[in-house]
Amino acid sequence: MILYLDTSGKDKIILQLKTAIGPTGKILSRQTIPVFRTQAEKLLPGLQAFLKKNQLALKNLKGIETVTQGSSFTALRIGIATANALAYALNIPIFSVDAPEALKKKGRLRLLSPQYDREPQIGQKK
Repeated sequence: MILYLDTSGKDKIILQLKTAIGPTGKILSRQTIPVFRTQAEKLLPGLQAFLKKNQLALKNLKGIETVTQGSSFTALRIGIATANALAYALNIPIFSVDAPEALKKKGRLRLLSPQYDREPQIGQKK
């Protein structure tokens, strides 16, 4: 079972369970969690509820596929950090949906890095 995780937008989190990595993987279950800049608060509880609803546990996952490009700097960091941590803890492979170059190999460890569409606006007035 592959977990697809998308936190690239500021208004929703998309979770899916798929049969395989990439576009050939059949989507078995999908859930959209409405958020407005609350990904950090809602991602893990939402993931836990999603897996429970599908009668699965984290140990049933065989890989993680996540979005690495998008419009929300912080939302991307939250999703990618969570995906990297889960992949490391579960010792399963991790894949980028939209940016193969985002995958970095550091020894045995494979990590995803976000690909931002602009410079962050942290601490800057608009």
